[in-house]
Amino acid sequence: MRIKHIDGIRGISIIAVVLFHAFPEIFGSGYLGVDYFLVISGFVISKRYFLGEIEFNFKEFWQRRINRLFPSLIICIILVTPFSFFLMSTDYFENFLQSIVASLLGLNNFLLLFTSGYWSSANDFKPLYTTWSLGLEEQFYLLISLLMISINI
Repeated sequence: MRIKHIDGIRGISIIAVVLFHAFPEIFGSGYLGVDYFLVISGFVISKRYFLGEIEFNFKEFWQRRINRLFPSLIICIILVTPFSFFLMSTDYFENFLQSIVASLLGLNNFLLLFTSGYWSSANDFKPLYTTWSLGLEEQFYLLISLLMISINI
């Protein structure tokens, strides 16, 4: 389901993040766009089930999430891997491979938490570090789907 007037708000949140990464000294709080985007996505997804627009089906719910998220993620991994292989030292490439696995499992945010943190300069050598937000989104989907199952929506 698409709520067209919300797309503009999503767009602003994405622009804020891009501007933050391009000009961090000018747009120092632009990273908050990620938070806004996730809250908006959570609202749109949750609204469908909590307001009874459709009945919740765990398998169907996850199939839609996988169909939406994974094609782009896999293409990104396929494109970045050869460059990483040839341009990274062995240690950095090993870390890159860990981030591939973590990204595919929706856990790159935890990998970053336990290895370097989001603001670390070491992230300059982690081409997939921005997939932490996909991990957070997938974890939200897991929690919301378990919640819906537990309250029989």
